[in-house]
Amino acid sequence: MIPVRTSASGRACVIGLGRRGRVLAGALAAGGAPVTGWDEDEARRTEAARAGVVIEHPTTRDWGDLAVLAVDDAGLLADTDASGPLALARATGAPVWTELALFASALAGKPGARLVLAPGGGEAHAVSTLAAWILTRSGLDARQGGWGAPLLDAPPLRAGSLTLVTASAAERASAPDLTPAALWLGPGSDASADEIAGLAARCGGPALIDMDAPGAGACLAALRKGGMARARLIVCSGRQTLGEGVCLIAGRLHDGRLNGTGRTWRASGPGLEGLAPGLIAGAAGLALSVGADPDVMEEALASFPGAPGWRAPAGRIGPVRIIDYAAAQDPAAAFSAMHGPDPVFWIAGPGLDPSVLNAPLPEALAALILESPDPRLARRAGQHLTCRQGADVGDALARALHGAALSGGRAQLLYAPSTRCGPELVHERSAALRAALGRLAGRLRQGDAA
Repeated sequence: MIPVRTSASGRACVIGLGRRGRVLAGALAAGGAPVTGWDEDEARRTEAARAGVVIEHPTTRDWGDLAVLAVDDAGLLADTDASGPLALARATGAPVWTELALFASALAGKPGARLVLAPGGGEAHAVSTLAAWILTRSGLDARQGGWGAPLLDAPPLRAGSLTLVTASAAERASAPDLTPAALWLGPGSDASADEIAGLAARCGGPALIDMDAPGAGACLAALRKGGMARARLIVCSGRQTLGEGVCLIAGRLHDGRLNGTGRTWRASGPGLEGLAPGLIAGAAGLALSVGADPDVMEEALASFPGAPGWRAPAGRIGPVRIIDYAAAQDPAAAFSAMHGPDPVFWIAGPGLDPSVLNAPLPEALAALILESPDPRLARRAGQHLTCRQGADVGDALARALHGAALSGGRAQLLYAPSTRCGPELVHERSAALRAALGRLAGRLRQGDAA
């Protein structure tokens, strides 16, 4: 846990007690503050209470002792309720902090600790995850968080530690003075031209740009406007060979940076299969630019386990591969992962829009298994393909595996709920899949064929 100390004595109150909120409470408590917390969800309140958080509705006490209000969701900063907790905190003069603002406070108190910033969402998180893996395999103290993964759930910061952070626009706005040691800009980046120019002015190291992403030219112009010297600009691509950059073409990763290694590595491994080549090139370039060992690059890429929730390999049972695509937000994303010669058994969430089944379906799609009952959707889906309903994700896995076994050969189980959700729920879904897979594998080892 990274302890966070408040600037004033008094109580810290945490609003939102999901995984990130519970970590926020723990970090503030580790910093010496008494902590209370609240969440509208009773199950989350119960779990937080078990972790030692004092559960207290924000409006049931005097707020005169409040030192800081922490929110687990930066979107809550837009709350305009005049009687809500944010208004109460501001009325007492207490600061309102997000996870990123708390982390920035801890970072400022630890000279020599560095931060790498990747603005955006899922793609940025996948790049940060791969870059952190390469750095760790290089023997460096690399951590990674953001996009629903708690930033403060890590060993205390120290000189030489490097944290790769994925952050949304709302989170970054809560910590406007971040001084990254490096910056990555690619698909899904939600940074405006003015913000990019400001980040460039404060960035102490290189900026990497995915030239395959829409708006790459505008990002490049904004960095130059912010004073980013050409020698610190690194372009990345999975489509074209670029001078003074890092590219991945035909399975070969090449380091063409100014003052780079000039080396080429083979880039292959099951954990890379769900990532676009430009993202892999960007992650490798990012890692190299902040100190990764070039000699471990090929092994690190081959051993990468995948970014959880992002078309990552979750396991294998016999000839059946299980793919975790918990981040799929709609059926189109799921369909994009259905290719190759093996039949695909798609595990989707309830609430899936049935109209997507009217469009041509991928040839590889063999069956749809719902992870919880939805009779109406099952009837609609059954008009187009084999459809089964599970009681939960574990039951859906068992049904999908049974169907794959009946197919008589290699197959792929694709877990892709394909309904809109926030990043924290993506991580929860991914963890639930892996836990269910572990239980199922245990039953199979014990000979439970039912």
